[in-house]
Amino acid sequence: MKEDFCDVVKIEGKCCMWVLVILNFIPFTAGLGTMISACMDDKFNCHQFLWGLLEWFTTWIFFIGWVLSIIHGVLIFKAHKKEFGNQAQQERRPQKRTPYAQFVNYFNPNNCMVIFKKK
Repeated sequence: MKEDFCDVVKIEGKCCMWVLVILNFIPFTAGLGTMISACMDDKFNCHQFLWGLLEWFTTWIFFIGWVLSIIHGVLIFKAHKKEFGNQAQQERRPQKRTPYAQFVNYFNPNNCMVIFKKK
C-alpha cells in the first residue's frame, strides 16, 4: 500500500490518541503529536514525521503551523474513531448474564492460574 503525504497514523490506544491530540492543540508543542504518532506506526512513517516538523517550524511564522497541527489533531481523532469506534461501542454494551454466569466464569480453566503443570 502506497503511503500518501497526508495519511494519518491510526492510534490504537484511546489514552495515547488523546495525548497526541492535546499535544497538537498546544501552540508551542504543535507538531509534536504528529511526530510521535509517526514513530507509533507499524514502521517509522517518514511522511508524517516530516509533516510534524513542518508544523513545528511554521508555528513561529504567524502560527500557521499551529493551525495545521490542530487540523492534524482532528484528523488523528477521526481516524481513531473510524477504526476503533465500533469496537468501543460493542465493549460498552451490557452482556446478557445468566444466574450461573459468575459460577461458570469462576471455574473456567482459561481464567484460572495454573499452579500445577502436567508432565
